Amino acid sequence: LGMDAGRVLEVAQSLYETHKATTYPRTDCGWLPESMRAEVPSVLRALSDADPSLAATISTLQPDFRSRIWNDKKITAHHGIIPTRHPCRPQDMSEDERAVWQLIVTRYLAQFLPAHVSEQTRVTLGCGELRFLARGRVVLTPGWKVLYAADAEDDAGSADASPDNAPLPRLSQGERCR
Repeated sequence: LGMDAGRVLEVAQSLYETHKATTYPRTDCGWLPESMRAEVPSVLRALSDADPSLAATISTLQPDFRSRIWNDKKITAHHGIIPTRHPCRPQDMSEDERAVWQLIVTRYLAQFLPAHVSEQTRVTLGCGELRFLARGRVVLTPGWKVLYAADAEDDAGSADASPDNAPLPRLSQGERCR
């Protein structure tokens, strides 16, 4: 977002204090306690109320999916930063506040989608003394990455845009090709 760490903290503090939109921001913990799983439906409802455009995404989530983020053993003084059950008004937020809030919301929603699964193929082809390497990737289950698909399309330098992610034809060990 082009913000330095001080600005991000200032914005996160405002989301917490002024808008009551996120939990305590001064934490380095990225985990959530099991006890907060009971709050998931009300957090999702508050997000849908705050931003009706999220309703379609929220309807595809699996709220019972247990991602590895729920881990009581890794909680420090404060759990990870997440959206609250408090109804907030994104339209009342500054551009920076809205951008950081959306990042927090997207990260929270992503944990209710299955793992991203892809199949990667690496092929070494020999032609005389020369060796050629080809790689390809096929997404089997898009999982949580569906929430970041628009970002990947906008980012021409992203890993998803590289030639290494192009599918390769079916090959067999020892196969001769032209």
